[in-house]
Amino acid sequence: MGFLLGLALSLATIFQGWRAYTGRWRTWIGYPGLLPRLRAYPMLGMLYGGIGLLAGTVLVEADTDSLPRPVLAVLMMIFLAGIWTLLISVFWLPRFMVPRWVEAAERANGLRP
Repeated sequence: MGFLLGLALSLATIFQGWRAYTGRWRTWIGYPGLLPRLRAYPMLGMLYGGIGLLAGTVLVEADTDSLPRPVLAVLMMIFLAGIWTLLISVFWLPRFMVPRWVEAAERANGLRP
């Protein structure tokens, strides 16, 4: 039951993040953020958070004795990186993680020089 719930939540989160990242759900994208002079993109972070949640779901359900340690280490790194990126995106997202269409829209609206 827990695996199915984790799988459903992670796939829904990946879907939402993918839709926001590709520009299909543009109203969700940016807001001024919690820190002054920084724009936050929490919906773009949902893609990475969903991938991390999926890796975490696999980690919880995996039989740790049967999986090799390098596989467990990679899954743990994906889990931590995805969740960390989701949390950071509430405050700020590095420029290389922001799609070009977001930068173009912000320049058109006068939000970026």
